[in-house]
Amino acid sequence: MQLTDAIALLIAEGHPVHVVVHQGSRHDLGNPGGYLKAAVDFALDRDDYGPDLRRWLVARLGLTEQ
Repeated sequence: MQLTDAIALLIAEGHPVHVVVHQGSRHDLGNPGGYLKAAVDFALDRDDYGPDLRRWLVARLGLTEQ
């Protein structure tokens, strides 16, 4: 069963279904690559992890920091 099937079933059974329109970015956590991208993305935004992680990534990828 997919999420959309479950939502349709809730509606068919008369249960209320509420919607929120999301304005931010989206992360696909359904596969290891998507999970890793999300973890790095969130870590880079944090003051306690971000700067150190950014420096390590720049060095690891052989880039120059901007």
